[in-house]
Amino acid sequence: MSESQFQIILSAIHALNGKISSFEDRFDRIEGRLDKVERRLDVIEGRLDKVERRLDVIEERLDKVERRLDGIEERLDKVERRLDAIEGRMEKVDERLDKVDVRLSKVERLLVDINGELKRIEYWTPYHANEDIVAKLESVKSR
Repeated sequence: MSESQFQIILSAIHALNGKISSFEDRFDRIEGRLDKVERRLDVIEGRLDKVERRLDVIEERLDKVERRLDGIEERLDKVERRLDAIEGRMEKVDERLDKVDVRLSKVERLLVDINGELKRIEYWTPYHANEDIVAKLESVKSR
C-alpha cells in the first residue's frame, strides 16, 4: 500500500470519525429533546391523573346525589299516596256526615212534631187518657 493510498484511507477514516461524531452529537441532542418530551409527558400524565381522580370524586358525589334523589322521590311518592288515601277517607267521612245531618234533621223535625203534639194533647186531653196520647204519638212517628 502506498503512502497516498494510506493517506486516502486515513482521510476517509477521519471523515467517518467526523460523521460518527456528528451522529453522536445529533443523538445527544435527540436524546436531550426526548428527555424534555418525557418530562413534559410526565407532567401531563400527573395532571391527567389529578383530573381523573377529581372526576372519580365528582362521579361518586353525583352517584350519592342521585341515590338521595331516588330516596326523596320514593318518600314523596309515599306521602302522595298517603295524602290521596286521607283525602279519600275524608270524602267518605264527609258523605257519612251529610247522611248523619239528614238523619238529624229528620229526628229534629220528628221531635218538634212530637213536642207540638204533646203540647196539644196535654192541653186538650185529660191526664188519664194515656192510650190516646200513645196512639197519636205513634201516628206522628209513622209519618
